[in-house]
Amino acid sequence: MMKYRKRRTYILFSVFLLISVPLLADGEGASSPGVSPSNNMVAGFTVKDLRQSMVTENTDLRKMWEDVAQSLLDVKDAKAGYSPTIDLQVSGTYMFNPPVGPITLSTDEILNGLGLSSIPGVDPNGYVTIYDGMENTLYQFSLSLTQPVFTWGKIPKSVKLYQLVAEVRQLQLASKQSELEAELETRVASLWYLDRIMTLLVEQQGYAARLVELARQGEANGMILHQDVLEAEIQAKQLDITVQETNEKFESVLLGLRTLTGIPDLLWPMIDFKPDESAYLALLDRKYDLLEVQATSSMQNSLKMLDKLQSVASYAQDIAEASVYWKPDLALVVDLGYGGSRFPLVEKDWYRQDMYTANLTVAIKTTVWDGGKKLNDIKRAKSSAESSSVDKDAALATIRRTLREQWLAMDLAKSKIEYQQLKISVARSKIDQQRTLFDSGYGDESALLQAQIEECTARIELEQQKLALANAYYTIRYLTG
Repeated sequence: MMKYRKRRTYILFSVFLLISVPLLADGEGASSPGVSPSNNMVAGFTVKDLRQSMVTENTDLRKMWEDVAQSLLDVKDAKAGYSPTIDLQVSGTYMFNPPVGPITLSTDEILNGLGLSSIPGVDPNGYVTIYDGMENTLYQFSLSLTQPVFTWGKIPKSVKLYQLVAEVRQLQLASKQSELEAELETRVASLWYLDRIMTLLVEQQGYAARLVELARQGEANGMILHQDVLEAEIQAKQLDITVQETNEKFESVLLGLRTLTGIPDLLWPMIDFKPDESAYLALLDRKYDLLEVQATSSMQNSLKMLDKLQSVASYAQDIAEASVYWKPDLALVVDLGYGGSRFPLVEKDWYRQDMYTANLTVAIKTTVWDGGKKLNDIKRAKSSAESSSVDKDAALATIRRTLREQWLAMDLAKSKIEYQQLKISVARSKIDQQRTLFDSGYGDESALLQAQIEECTARIELEQQKLALANAYYTIRYLTG
């Protein structure tokens, strides 16, 4: 009985080790239940197909495409500053009480003005209307043209600034696409290894169930206590929970892949994928210094973007300094006007009642004082330029740190893979030995189950380390471009 209890304790301890090993998979959300849908489904999506779907259907990328389009419109707006601004104003007014009424003079005043005392047939006490007064209608047409002549370089610098902003948007789009491609490949690899881990866990469920069955038989035969049976059942239940947790992780990764690619009904059997583990390991054969040089190269999209942001800040500072006090802008203004009491080309006698105006103006405009806001704009632009420089230094430090961490993670995963492969070889030898003893009648089934659980545990850990290796590989490949 003591011999059996020692074996039972070792078996339960092995199951506990299996359950306590963390699974290296991330994801969010949930999907349809089940880790591996029907294998009757035909695989149709390669990683290349999923990547293409992501480029056209991913909502983040589609939104960034619109940001690029808007930035190009901003460039056109900036270039429009070279062109004149033309404004047209048309108004029609009906005056109930015109400001200028009829003008009348007495006949006597007219005669005196002419140096006459009287005119035969003309009443000297009468009145003569010489102007009937303004009409009730008034129509006005005004056309104004303003052409900037000299602006201290603000217009060309604004054009260059917005061109740089548009280039930054395009680089952000390219960088985001590369990031999502790395995430896509990581998720697909995670599904591959989680599916294999799930298969091994299901296999272990069968071994754990058989251990519970043997424990109950041992209790019935009086060889072990009921408490030992309960402990075996608890450990088996923990394994069931581990299976559920693995299933949830699988579904979360799959849901994230659906969102990433824009394929809402994507299932694992529909994906044609097999990890290239030799490529993962081959990366470790490259010199780390060369990888770091490549990751921190100025040709990387993220670093090119930061360089352009520095230039944007510099142009913003130049524009702010050109807008300071007592730096007037020079413009040419042309005004054309036409108006009168008759609507042109419609009302009778319009050409004699209406008249035109034409003005040519050279205007100078500058801000004398606004409480110091423009000085603050200059200081703010200088601060933004300094911040851009700091952002680049921080980005380089982050890239170097992440690259180093992932490199070490790959190296560690490689060592653990080799270690687990040795453990699997030893476990399989134990299985063969225990099966031989069991078949010959010198061993018991519990010892064989113990060896099988140990072998499954090593295989699960092997798949986990391969997943860790794949995650680090795709991260490094993204960093190095």
